[in-house]
Amino acid sequence: MAAPRPDPWWHPFRSDPGLAEGLSIWVHLLAVGIALTGTVVFGVILGMNASLLAGVSSEIAGVFGAIGIVLAFSALFSWAGHLPGAVVLHLALVNGWGGWAVALAGGLVIGTLLSALIGGVLAVILGPFLALIHLVALRWMASVFRPAGDAAPPPEPEGLA
Repeated sequence: MAAPRPDPWWHPFRSDPGLAEGLSIWVHLLAVGIALTGTVVFGVILGMNASLLAGVSSEIAGVFGAIGIVLAFSALFSWAGHLPGAVVLHLALVNGWGGWAVALAGGLVIGTLLSALIGGVLAVILGPFLALIHLVALRWMASVFRPAGDAAPPPEPEGLA
């Protein structure tokens, strides 16, 4: 009888505990850098493209410009949430609970705690999305940094044998 297959990569709660084997502190810091850089780049692109909407509606262009500025400057402060978030994500991955819903919930909790400290709702809004980007970067790097001989075997077809 074949061994049970691990949960799919898109599972909301579970993950393969073997994903965390190659994740060092440097990989986590690289994932934080990817999430922060991606947020800044997206914010700059959104802010620059807001001027294209000015012909349609100056109010909509203003909203997109403001969102772009907030995203571009969020990297100055969101690292404070990524550091405890990296610990939470690592523990979740090690224990097999590294799904996307767990990352969103962890980002929401950390964002809520930081919002209570800094006095605004921005961390509550951005926290879950930044945690999800962090998780995606970690999962991608776990597949990249996995040793060559440690590839997961293909699943066996059902109904044979």
